[in-house]
Amino acid sequence: EGFSEGMEGHKLNETFDISLTLPENYPAEIAGKDAVFTVTINSITEEILPELNDEFVQKISDKAKTVDEYKKQVKDLETSNKKTVESQNKNSAWTEVVKNTELKKEFKKDINESVDLMKKQYTQLAEMYYQVTFEEFLEQSGITEDQFVEKMEKQAKDQLKSKYASKLIAEKEKLEI
Repeated sequence: EGFSEGMEGHKLNETFDISLTLPENYPAEIAGKDAVFTVTINSITEEILPELNDEFVQKISDKAKTVDEYKKQVKDLETSNKKTVESQNKNSAWTEVVKNTELKKEFKKDINESVDLMKKQYTQLAEMYYQVTFEEFLEQSGITEDQFVEKMEKQAKDQLKSKYASKLIAEKEKLEI
């Protein structure tokens, strides 16, 4: 018999003893020993949950008006959250793969080509959407051209790592990409 079970059947303001043996996972000096607890019931509370009905749903939900709509909303949210977690886990795993991938041969030419392409894209973006030059865009962004190139080189390197990691995994697993 446990502590909770020893309290069952007693009334408000009643004082009584509960005798029990302390569990083995308690500290060594008291584990397995008999103990007597003198208990007084000062209050009894009961949690009363509201009835799940359309009226309750309308109070707690901005969108659902009925219990069925609310249950569907909850199910959709659970599905969405599950997909988000799965996606985050996949992204985290792939980030680790890329982070731990080493490029064995020199890819400076490929990296430079990627950086040049990204610079052209950012130049077009700056001119088309912001009506500023690339240099003005960098200034407004608070970075120098060297910092921009450094970021783009890292991005290009990560893209190459991702590409070659995918290729190696596909070859090893005999998959077609």
